Amino acid sequence: MTRKSPSELPSLSSAARLRQLLKELEAELGLFDLTEAERDVLYAARIASRPETDGTQVFASESLREHGFVDEIAPATFYRALKALRDRGFIRLAPGHRKNHYVLDFDPTAREVDFVARPSPQEA
Repeated sequence: MTRKSPSELPSLSSAARLRQLLKELEAELGLFDLTEAERDVLYAARIASRPETDGTQVFASESLREHGFVDEIAPATFYRALKALRDRGFIRLAPGHRKNHYVLDFDPTAREVDFVARPSPQEA
């Protein structure tokens, strides 16, 4: 493996900016009050889902267990996160599928987003 020079490595400030942008986007999407496990399961579900003929995005819960976002989450935490996402309307059981298949039911425009936009330290 070739070692990169310091000028080729990503900077901490770039990583910090990406993290800030992610937090802002999560707030805009109404994901700010999800736990880290719930967000990781939701992201993995989006990546692992496959389109059905009706346009819905379907995924199987067992396929998520191997995804890099959630593979280190304890099984009990994973299933609690899945249940919480279902209870909150982010996912629902997929009709016509087995019990462990879900439909991604995320529509950020249908959610009430109640947060106060705070200026970044640069803007303050």
